[in-house]
Amino acid sequence: MRIGSDGTWFYMGTPIGRPALVRLFSTILKREDGKHFLVTPVEKVGIRVDDAPFLAVEMTKETDHRGTAAALQDQCRRLGGLRFFPRLRFEAAADAA
Repeated sequence: MRIGSDGTWFYMGTPIGRPALVRLFSTILKREDGKHFLVTPVEKVGIRVDDAPFLAVEMTKETDHRGTAAALQDQCRRLGGLRFFPRLRFEAAADAA
């Protein structure tokens, strides 16, 4: 298996077309010693990641009494929050004006 640099998940060279299956795999993705694995209670399978395992597709700014943070949504439609901004990289979409 492989996660392409654009966030597309592949199995045997073919993109996985079922978003629910990609979301499921994303919940069991782990990183150990710089390598990525899909880990279940009975199996641990290596997975190649071309760039980064998740691609943020939406970002909103949130401010409260603790400060400002970014809430990111990835290509698997999982929500997450960052209090700090470690080495974020922004790229314009190919179709952006």
